[in-house]
Amino acid sequence: MRLEYIFTKEPDLSAISTDGVIIKKTFVKNKAYFVTASSDGYSLDAAKKLSNVEKQINAIKPDQCIVDECSEYYNKALYPLTNSFERKLRQYLYIAKYVLDIDKSEKITDLEKLDLGKIYNLILTDEKFMGKIKSRVSNDMGISKGDLLALIDNTPENSIWSQLFPDSAKDVGKHFLEIKDIRNDVMHAHNIDYVRFIHSKNLLTKCNDELDKAIDELLNGKKKENTESVQEALARIVDVFSQQMTALNGLEGATRTLLEMEEKLPKLGLKPEIEEAIETFNRAIVNAYKDQI
Repeated sequence: MRLEYIFTKEPDLSAISTDGVIIKKTFVKNKAYFVTASSDGYSLDAAKKLSNVEKQINAIKPDQCIVDECSEYYNKALYPLTNSFERKLRQYLYIAKYVLDIDKSEKITDLEKLDLGKIYNLILTDEKFMGKIKSRVSNDMGISKGDLLALIDNTPENSIWSQLFPDSAKDVGKHFLEIKDIRNDVMHAHNIDYVRFIHSKNLLTKCNDELDKAIDELLNGKKKENTESVQEALARIVDVFSQQMTALNGLEGATRTLLEMEEKLPKLGLKPEIEEAIETFNRAIVNAYKDQI
């Protein structure tokens, strides 16, 4: 696995911490310096090592990155999750169309022809709501932020989404636009770093699980029972912790955070609370040290 950069001026690479990554610098046709960083294998471990070197090389401002096989690996790993999300979402919407009495159900058709942006407009927005807000904002009289927020709060919204999704799929709606952006990064081969990869992987996995439960509720008419034990939840927290610590190179304070989580976990009895604990922990670690990763 490798990274490759072009510099028009000779870069100083002496301070880069390599962790087994091999770095080579060549001067091509008296025009530019080509810097290549490579790690054995094509795996998550190799990608993590190269991601650390990538950050250091980016700090000395290359003119151009021309090869980023870390991002290629991350894109490929995320593709099945983005694909599953779109397919599960369409499955849920089609089932709901025929088994639930909802307004605008006739619009749920040919979803395969729509990208996530158009599906967002279809199920999460309300034309009448948008029209009322736009007409007030676009008139000759101005409006304060407070009055605008009050207008939004007091204007009814009747989207397809509000009629369909149960509480078990709340994160699908909450993070829909973020998932759309992740999907675009994957499909258009955009470069992403390790931290964004881990966040995207966890978010997509969670939302896919939520869609599975929502589909189950539609078909069976009841909520799927929580079968996750406290021990299993703790194991998942430890797994997330291990992933973050690999990225953070053992930054101090994270161990203390994990111990505090372990003390609180036995008091948690419901799955939403366990999920919230895991998400809060993951986000806190990343945000606390994002500038150091």
